[in-house]
Amino acid sequence: MAISNLQFCQVLDPEKKILVPYYSNGLNATFSGLFSDVAIEWIDLSVELIKRPSSTFFCRVSGDSMKDERLQDGDIVVVDKSLQYADGKKVVVWIDDEKGWTVKTLARKEDGNMWLIPANDKLKPYLLTENDIFFGVITWILHKEV
Repeated sequence: MAISNLQFCQVLDPEKKILVPYYSNGLNATFSGLFSDVAIEWIDLSVELIKRPSSTFFCRVSGDSMKDERLQDGDIVVVDKSLQYADGKKVVVWIDDEKGWTVKTLARKEDGNMWLIPANDKLKPYLLTENDIFFGVITWILHKEV
């Protein structure tokens, strides 16, 4: 099991707005015009990323156990503790035997067992135990391209 060294941060002021320019018509990948031709609006990222401030955390991920799903070392995930974990969701879990946090995809098998599935061929799935603790469900992945 690959354990991540997650750094947890909670929103300090949920009332504070994070306004950034927003191009509501989308951007044309072929770039057939100037930006001055596009009507610029503003979008509040705190509204988009944080649906329930009291149960939302940001975590910086370390490790490469989910690299094949573009979740890479240094990425930030938005985690909502109020959401119910479900098959196929990316989750943050405390692994008791390892005494550490991990991010994996949850898979419920026919026999009722729940597994954490990595997205790295070098790692094996992990069968959850009764001592492992779900922290929350990942709602957004903030990935730096450059």
